[in-house]
Amino acid sequence: LEIGAGITLVIWDHDRSFITAVLKLINFFNKLMAYEDDLEDEIPEDLIRDGIALITWFLIHINDIFTGDELFILNPITWQRLDIDPLLGYNVTKTWKVSGNDYAITPGLDIILSNTEAKALWELEANNTKDSYMQWLLSPTSVSDIAPTVWTQFSFDLIQLWIKNFEIHIDVAEILDAARNQDGGSPERAIVNAFGGCDIEFYLFTHHLTGAFLYNDLNGDNRLSANYVDLINESSGLPILDNEGDPIQLPFDNELTHRLVLGTVGNFKFETPKINSSNKSISWGLTLEDAEISAVPIGVDLNSYLKAPIETLDEIHFGFTFEPQIDKEFNAGKGELKVVHKFEPWNSGAGPNGPIEGLDLAILYVSSVLHFHLNIATQGEIPDAPEELLRHDHYSNTTNEITIGNYIGHKAQEELEFVDIAGPEYLYGNDESSADSANATTNILPLVVWEWEMDRHDTIYSEEGSADNFASNISIDIEFDVLLYAVCYPEFKGTGVGIWHDPTFSVYLIFESKEFWALVVLIAGVGLVGVATILIKRRKDMRV
Repeated sequence: LEIGAGITLVIWDHDRSFITAVLKLINFFNKLMAYEDDLEDEIPEDLIRDGIALITWFLIHINDIFTGDELFILNPITWQRLDIDPLLGYNVTKTWKVSGNDYAITPGLDIILSNTEAKALWELEANNTKDSYMQWLLSPTSVSDIAPTVWTQFSFDLIQLWIKNFEIHIDVAEILDAARNQDGGSPERAIVNAFGGCDIEFYLFTHHLTGAFLYNDLNGDNRLSANYVDLINESSGLPILDNEGDPIQLPFDNELTHRLVLGTVGNFKFETPKINSSNKSISWGLTLEDAEISAVPIGVDLNSYLKAPIETLDEIHFGFTFEPQIDKEFNAGKGELKVVHKFEPWNSGAGPNGPIEGLDLAILYVSSVLHFHLNIATQGEIPDAPEELLRHDHYSNTTNEITIGNYIGHKAQEELEFVDIAGPEYLYGNDESSADSANATTNILPLVVWEWEMDRHDTIYSEEGSADNFASNISIDIEFDVLLYAVCYPEFKGTGVGIWHDPTFSVYLIFESKEFWALVVLIAGVGLVGVATILIKRRKDMRV
């Protein structure tokens, strides 16, 4: 039994702001671990100073860590291979016996059932009910029934996180004043006054390899298509329209015909990330050597379709190449991630064994897009607001919308401005060096769309001696899309030729200069030393 996993994490941080913050954390904890063996009851003052300086640095630079050019890429690949090789000459003899009236097993005295009428009835019942387990119990097992077996599977996923904007507005002067106890205020009041709002926005993309399929291009558009029909009002006979005035459509049928099921694999080979020094790209992936596949018709139970013709491929490869690019003219970045597909010719170029003439090949991914945007803005003190207005919300607006199924048509394609999977041309033929080229096509079938937004305005009235009165605006926008991506190779045509392609999942980043609506950080030059000195002194006082 072989179980393997290759997990690759790529962090693209053009201005190194996030990398700098991570390195500061690592350096501090390295110092902490170095002191660990020497620590008894007291923490060294220099370590406390380093810790206070680190915390203060994060307070000051919290909005400089994520600047909009951070892209995180995570690719977990897993595989399993179970190789069962029975001993030669191994036989299993199954003998049925009747214990007799004593209902106890007594070797030598129990009656052996051979070709008796009772056993014949059991065999007939097992055959009629398709009881495979009972059939196995009633039949001896020969060498031919215990053939070597290899069972394999693998998973291939991609996760992309883009932190588009990250702002937390903090007035550090409020915290310093509370620490020095200059205004006699409480720490709770300092925390409330220090927080001036936040603006956080990110995109999360996921892509999961669903499998390889064959399809019959009936409409001749060179892509895997789903046919839609208008949803009709039974009373009027007219199409039902959505909020935008367009007909609501339902999927009627699609062009999928077969699923390519993976059989035995001679070897799984994970290729560790390698850096190309010429363009700073990084490549990695998984290669399946000596792979067997079978084309199983859609709708047929895989367990019952045991006689599907076996096709052999010397190599199947799924991999990635990440190449970050910067457009200095437009101050924009492009996180280009190529998904490399390689299918060697079927049966060493002899063509398929199964009847798949005229069918084309498609690789399907289930993808999701999550867009989250949180904005909180405090509006400062409201000393003159009437008390009756300060004790309830001015307004609270909530909008929710969810659509399940394929019946939103093809509108989602226009909304995915950050994702592109089409990629360049692909090669097809019996040899990659002399293969012909053609344009790959893609299609997006939307499955789930969910939108939720909330706007809220709060006015907070506090009792005497606690935090100041203030008002806040809070807005939350969440969009979630689940889509079925089909990367199609229309020149396959059931010939079993090799396919070499690197379609692209691209995330486009726009580096925008921040314009804060309020002063983000206020701190004097002596703040670091002042805070560290106060906290160290208090710790010493506690030990006395």
